[in-house]
Formats: sequence, structure tokens, C-alpha cells
Amino acid sequence: MSATLTKTTSEFVGVPKRILLSSIRPSIRNPRGSVERNESFERLVSSISKVDILVPLVVRELPNPEGDVKYELVDGERRYHAATECGLDRVPAHIIHTGGGYAGVRKLMFHLHMTREQWLPLAQCKALAEAYPELEEGIRFAQKPEWIRRLTTDIVMDKRTASDRVHMLCWPKRLKQEIYDYDSKGRKSDIYSYVVAIEINIIEPSRVAFSNYYNHGRPPETTANEVRESVFHKTTQGLDAGTVTSREQIRSVAPLFARGLDASKKKIAEAMFREFVKRTDFQFDDLRAEIGAKLPEALQENPPKPKRVIASMRSLERTLRSYNPSYLDDVEVRPATKKRLKDEFVTALDELASAIELLRDQFE
Repeated sequence: MSATLTKTTSEFVGVPKRILLSSIRPSIRNPRGSVERNESFERLVSSISKVDILVPLVVRELPNPEGDVKYELVDGERRYHAATECGLDRVPAHIIHTGGGYAGVRKLMFHLHMTREQWLPLAQCKALAEAYPELEEGIRFAQKPEWIRRLTTDIVMDKRTASDRVHMLCWPKRLKQEIYDYDSKGRKSDIYSYVVAIEINIIEPSRVAFSNYYNHGRPPETTANEVRESVFHKTTQGLDAGTVTSREQIRSVAPLFARGLDASKKKIAEAMFREFVKRTDFQFDDLRAEIGAKLPEALQENPPKPKRVIASMRSLERTLRSYNPSYLDDVEVRPATKKRLKDEFVTALDELASAIELLRDQFE
């Protein structure tokens, strides 16, 4: 457990108290947004009306009480509103005595919700930006590694998750707000995952491939934000129109930033990228088609590294050694299907043996 968490949680009252519901005000900064009155919420109301609140709320003492309102809600937004609907007078609550400001409370909220896995990634990003005000306006490329390290230590977040959150939190405040607004409109698309895909597959590699474009007389973040805005709008417009249906369309343009292109080809690639950023009607599929027409060599897959091939062969060898043909008898399918599976098995083994023999001859 991190020192930050230990310090914050030590300010809890050990045993929850029953306090007046009217003495609590909801938090206007709840990262989850408004409470949805859906079937799940109605079940919570029914449960509380029968057995009371089983999981105490978490509130913080207000440094300046507002009349009878002495606390601000930290955790338990749905339980608070359900208790209100049930007409409860008092509710159980843990009380945080803190003078460390709202950022410390937000870190505690983050820990609580991460532990119970209640917050989705966008809600986590909102909470992190409030816990660390430096993140609200976005961060520079050079700061990314340090923020990943801080989240893995302060928040006890795994490195992959921390990296993904930083990939979005580095965006400027105005674009982050557009992301939150788009998500709040109830689209089915997971816009967060598209934003991360944009940062990983377009922003980061294009910054390396086209350094002149990003560093031409101004900070690279300025250009990056222009690229982010353009690509984000292409994405949301495509999602709404049905022309963007998968993050694979974002990943498909990554060959434009391939290493190994000669100077003339790299110049063509950069010109295509500039046009892609500038033109609103130039979409992902259009760019992929242009890459195929003008830079077909960029689409050629690089040969896998020897160690990767060796590891794959050894993994397959272990799988085949442990596999028993009798396992097919346990498959609940029709006899005709089972026979077809056995035939396909034998054919695949023959093809594999042939490929192995051919490769062995090439090594000798």
C-alpha cells in the first residue's frame, strides 16, 4: 500500500456513525455523472427500504458548514439518492476529517472505486485530473513516463492501465471535455478506447516519424493537439455516421509511420499525413487506400524476430505433445462434424510437417 493511501485513510473514523441525511450534500464533482434511474437503481431503492444501507457512505467534514449541512458526499452517490427516495432520516457513514484539500479526498475516492471496480476508465480519468490538478490541462510528451510511474506508485495501478490513462490525460482540457460530452450523450461506442488508440497508433508514432512537422518553430504539443482534434473529430463523425466501426480502422493507418522508408518515400508519407490532418473529408479508410497506392512497401509486414518464432514453435510443441486424439471424443458434436474435425487435424499436421521440413532444409 502506498504512503499516500496510508496517510489519507488514517483520517477515517474507524466505526461508521449514523448521521442525518439532510446534513450531507452531494458532490458536484462526482466523476460518474448523474445517477441514472434505471432498473438497477430501483432494485437498490427496494433493498434499502427493506434492510437499510448495508455499505456505509463516505463523507468528508466541510471546513465551513452551510447551516445544517456539515458534510460532503465522497462515496455512495447511488446509495445517497436511493436513501432520499426511501425517506430515510439517518444513514450510516464513515467520516473523513481532512484539511488536505479536495485533491486528497479525490485520491481516496479513486482508491475506493478502483478497489470495487465501479468506475469506468473515463470516470477514473476525471477523478485523476481532480486528484492531480496538473493533469487537467494536459501534459507534455516528456512527462508521460513520470506520470505513468506516479500512478503505478501513488494509486497502485498496474503499468498498462496507468499508461492507457496517461494516453488520454495528456490531451488538453478542451478536448478532454469534448470526450466526456460525447460519452455523456449515451453513445454505444467506447469513445475512451478510440482515444487511446489514436494516441498510441497515430500521435506517438507520427511524432517520431515526422519530427520536422511536430517541431517546426513551436512546441510539439501544439501540433499534437491539432492532430488530436482533427483525428478525434474524424472518429466521432465516423462513429455517428457508421463509417467507423472498429478501432482497427485507426490502427490500419499506422504503416504510414513505418521506419525504414527512404527519404523520398518518407516525404510522400508526411505529405499524406498533413493532408489527412487538414481535410475533414479525408477519412481513415481513404488514407489506408492511399498508403496502398502510393506506399505499398509500407504495408509489407516485417519478418518476425527469430526469438519470437522460436518461442512460438516451442509453445506449439508443448501443446501438440500434451494433446490426445481422444479429446475429440469429448466434443459434443454430431459424428459427421467430429469426423470432419479429425480430417482437418490430420491435414493441418501434414501441412505443419511439410513447413518444418522445408524450413529445416533451408537452415542446412
